[in-house]
Amino acid sequence: MLERLSRRRLLAGLTAGLTAGLTARPARAEEPEEQEDLSENTITGRAPPPASLIPVTPTLAAAPPAELVARQLGVPLDLAAGLQAACEGIYARDYAGAKAVLDRLTAQYPTTGVGPLGHSIIYQALMLENVDFRYERAWQAAWEATQAQLSAGTTGEAKRELEALKAFIRAGSTGLMAIHLLRKNEWVSALAQAVDAMNSLERASALAPEFVDVRIGDGLYLYWRSVVTLQSRLLPPFPDRRAEGFALLQQAEQEAAFLGPGASIALVYSCIEERRLDLALERCAYLRRRYPSNVLNLLTMGRVLSAMQRHEEALQLYAHIRAKISSNQRVWYQEAVAHTRLGRFSDAERCLKIYLGFIDVTAENKAQTQFRLGQVYEKLQRPAEARRWYEEAIRLTGHAGAAAALKRLDRLGL
Repeated sequence: MLERLSRRRLLAGLTAGLTAGLTARPARAEEPEEQEDLSENTITGRAPPPASLIPVTPTLAAAPPAELVARQLGVPLDLAAGLQAACEGIYARDYAGAKAVLDRLTAQYPTTGVGPLGHSIIYQALMLENVDFRYERAWQAAWEATQAQLSAGTTGEAKRELEALKAFIRAGSTGLMAIHLLRKNEWVSALAQAVDAMNSLERASALAPEFVDVRIGDGLYLYWRSVVTLQSRLLPPFPDRRAEGFALLQQAEQEAAFLGPGASIALVYSCIEERRLDLALERCAYLRRRYPSNVLNLLTMGRVLSAMQRHEEALQLYAHIRAKISSNQRVWYQEAVAHTRLGRFSDAERCLKIYLGFIDVTAENKAQTQFRLGQVYEKLQRPAEARRWYEEAIRLTGHAGAAAALKRLDRLGL
């Protein structure tokens, strides 16, 4: 068991890791273009010192049988099997199928929180696919229903039933709230939820010590605490335990009952942070074989390909996304970045303006898109239009990259 006090001091590193790659950093105009794109896809924006990571090529291993999961968690077999089916539906982006299973579990087990937690995960996934908050009300309602169910099961006979599972569900729900708050830049509130999540995870581990899924928390903690500490002079020293965290995530990837694919996604973001794009792409390809319709993975895979300057392959992937999941909006922004790096500035301009036309684009993403448009117009040698878009980005969020670009235009007299 890791030291409890140290976990609380730097749990911000864990919450940052949970959202790595999901909340883009602003690109910075002073960076070389390819490095600028990569920085936008990382948490720290700078490569940490080389780590002795031990990559293991993932195999298409099946989740452990429901009978084993039921014994480990101390839950009925049909509940364990239902949870696994719902998770598979979510990863496969069969949200309707997953919801049907979750509704049945809610009717059968109304004080566990499993049904509404699953619904809240689906709504959060839909928002993460587009990096927006369009389903926030539905997500909040599902999250509150989870807390209500868990509270209803804390008295009388219900308090002693399915304790390990409920601790795990509470950890998942509070961890999900930490991610949501972090996406909204509410760092203090996010940290409080993350502390609650870690406490619940520790309780679940104590109640079900053989349950592998809890190890994803330790893996995330060790990796991201190491990364954040290495990048900051303000935080207390911490040994570089990235390799150990990486190994725990790989174990969870192969052995976890519910969170194996989640561990794979976490490994992708860790590899991006390390600038080990070959390893990131390998994990993305593995996830694509398992879940070919998972939009989050496909979009991440496209970003990795672009970071590797394989822009044509990225564009092929984006065309596939648009053909199969036409509702996705974020793909237009990522496609614009690839077109820009290939010198196809008119195509980039078109894609960026399509993305700006969607009503749910957040202020931060809108400003970033305006900044990208300014860059495109600079490439097209249309400085007046570039200046206008930089000014729009600054007016909206004070975008630092746009401010630096505007100063450069001033120096050049453009």
